[in-house]
Amino acid sequence: GTPAIRRNEGESLWHDWGSSGPDPTFPTDTFSSRFTRNATFTCGTYRFHLFTDDGVRFWVDNVLKLDQWRDQVASYTVDVALSSGRHALKVEHYENGGGAAIRVWWEKLADCQPAVAVDYASTHYVRPGASVDPTVRVRVTAGYLDGGRGDALTFVSGSALGASATQPVYGTVHEGSTYTFDVVNSSSFRMTAPSAEGTYESRWQVKAAGSLIGPQATVRVVVDGTPPTIAIQSPASGAYLNSNTVTVRAVPQDANGIDQVQFFVGYNSGSGWGWQNLGWDLDGSDGWSRTWNAAGVPDQAGVAFYAYAWDRAGNGAGTAVWNVTLDRTPPTTAIRPLAATQESTAFIVWWDGSDNVAGMSHYDLQKRQDGGAWENWHQGVGSQYVGAWFIGDMGHRYGFRMRGVDRAGNAEAYPGSAEAETYINPCSGDAYESDNGPGQARPMAVGQSQAHNFCGVDDQDWVRFWARAGQRYVLQTGGLGWTCDTVLTLYDADGTTVLAENDDIAYPDNLASRVEWIARRDGWLYARVRHYNGRIAGNAVTYTLWLEEGYRAYLPLVLRRR
Repeated sequence: GTPAIRRNEGESLWHDWGSSGPDPTFPTDTFSSRFTRNATFTCGTYRFHLFTDDGVRFWVDNVLKLDQWRDQVASYTVDVALSSGRHALKVEHYENGGGAAIRVWWEKLADCQPAVAVDYASTHYVRPGASVDPTVRVRVTAGYLDGGRGDALTFVSGSALGASATQPVYGTVHEGSTYTFDVVNSSSFRMTAPSAEGTYESRWQVKAAGSLIGPQATVRVVVDGTPPTIAIQSPASGAYLNSNTVTVRAVPQDANGIDQVQFFVGYNSGSGWGWQNLGWDLDGSDGWSRTWNAAGVPDQAGVAFYAYAWDRAGNGAGTAVWNVTLDRTPPTTAIRPLAATQESTAFIVWWDGSDNVAGMSHYDLQKRQDGGAWENWHQGVGSQYVGAWFIGDMGHRYGFRMRGVDRAGNAEAYPGSAEAETYINPCSGDAYESDNGPGQARPMAVGQSQAHNFCGVDDQDWVRFWARAGQRYVLQTGGLGWTCDTVLTLYDADGTTVLAENDDIAYPDNLASRVEWIARRDGWLYARVRHYNGRIAGNAVTYTLWLEEGYRAYLPLVLRRR
């Protein structure tokens, strides 16, 4: 039912009401009460004592431990194992008649056997002879640690490296709490690294209530006196950069691991060349790198990058890359003007180009015919070239445009219109046309010459002459127009059997042709003259053909000082 009285009884429960009741307003018999308390315990076994007149019930953490709900005058004991911490106690009592009493108290019979877990044991990377401050952190999972009974961290195996074999616990450490053994609690825990490189292990275990408990904690000291190695992966020495954002990547290596890498960039800011700190990379899980924001830096050659790596023991080493060029400005180019018209299907397109820092890499050229769509003509033309031959078709207009690309990869934009245009005029055949085959070959006498031009794709000029047995004959072209390159072929009387052929008298200085032949018998011989490239033709693609007997004389030119 609903309680008649609620009150705080304090920490003890010790009532002996005799023949009275708990309150003047209460009856002396036939009443009941309920007492609750949250009490703090340390881990152990506890004996609870209860004296009652009449009935009694007893709970610990809502678990019924005693049920003597009857008229009586009696004493009881209940033994309960409790963990460290707060526990809920509840006592219920009733009085039926006669005397009335309820008393509860407890005593600790025994402590829990303590247990610990190792949360942390330090690893140290140091140089030979360095001072080491180890740390071991333990967590009490059962019972407690008590420095008063001599609980401590004890050296069990390995190399203590000068640390005292016993590291005491100060105070009491209850279940669920942690305790840290370090030089702050005891300077005797300090170690000294040996002079020889290697890994040294020092194993420790908690000793509580006279027994070693829990797992061993291993303190590792890695002695390392060897510097790491490091290389800059990118940019490379001599690299060309064309971005405002440059990522510098390094590849450090060390047998015992890399702790951090610091990066620098050297350049001329406008007031002189100097090193600038780019910062540190403390986490190499995604590679070791830093980014340089070069947005406000002038284009220039002679940029350098430096990276310095530290290993976990503090050993360091650095490396640099040099002669890096920063250039974000495209080059400039221009095609030189062309003549309005051309008298040859072949002509040279000339250009000029320059770049401010990195230097020119190559040129890309495009062409179009009669105002049509632009087409790639020559792509990736080396920077050493300043012109290119073009072969078109007569009766058409051609336009040209270009762009330059520098060594840093900056590409100039193509102009929106043609930089140079020209028209190839149709041509008129020479006086000997048509003479395009042996059946149309024009007769030619010894000592005679003929002036020709190539007019049309794959145009050929044929002649025939009467040869006498044993006589030497010389056929030769000369007076070539500047786009002309003749090939001279001598045929037998059938017009198909080749007797001799010559392309160039002295390539590349003399592109004319010469054939010398001693006739085996009397009869007609045929000669054909064609252009080395059948697509080259026009009014300006001219040459002269000579026919002579014997040897042609070549007189030297002698200059005399006046």
